[in-house]
Amino acid sequence: MTNTTTDTPTSPHTLASIASDAKVTKRTAQRWLSKCGDIGTLDDATGARYFTDAERDQLLNHRAPTKQAQQTKLTADTSADTAPTVPTQIEVCSGNHRSLLNAPELPQSVSLAKFRTQDSSAIDLSTVTQAIQGVRAIRQGLSADLEQQWAQLEATQQAAELVEAELNQLERDADKYAVTSDILARLQTQSAKGVQRSLGKLSALGSPSQPPSSQGDA
Repeated sequence: MTNTTTDTPTSPHTLASIASDAKVTKRTAQRWLSKCGDIGTLDDATGARYFTDAERDQLLNHRAPTKQAQQTKLTADTSADTAPTVPTQIEVCSGNHRSLLNAPELPQSVSLAKFRTQDSSAIDLSTVTQAIQGVRAIRQGLSADLEQQWAQLEATQQAAELVEAELNQLERDADKYAVTSDILARLQTQSAKGVQRSLGKLSALGSPSQPPSSQGDA
């Protein structure tokens, strides 16, 4: 049964400290605790479980024996069951099982044609170089001509826009001219008639002129 207290034991041990001393993980120490049952003292203040020296030894009794202890036990058991023996000395000799064979004469030259199954054809690479240069020249000509056509098209478009703008302005100026010219013509006609009327009034102020006499009157 687990004891519950608020006082820390005189020689406290925790699962972490026991695992550290035994050089194992805390999970291993928890497995030991599950085998020992409900031992240790639970501290209500910290929630930690403490173990006395006797409880620590009880937990350590469940750890697996080390390899050195197993080897010591195996050596002791083997020494008790078997008596020491003297190893037998065996002499090893190579024997006469090798013979020297005559090596064939090595060739002074080897033709690679023996390794080929089909002949290949070659071509003068200078012709290929000339063809590449010709193709590049054609490509450059095409590119230059396209640039010229683009420049000509751009200039033509600008000229068309300029002519269209001038024609539009001419139409506006012609409409303005027609309206203004009609107004000026009416004003001019009115002014001329006004002058004519004024002159008529001035003419009426004088004596009327006598018609010339005819030769038949005496």
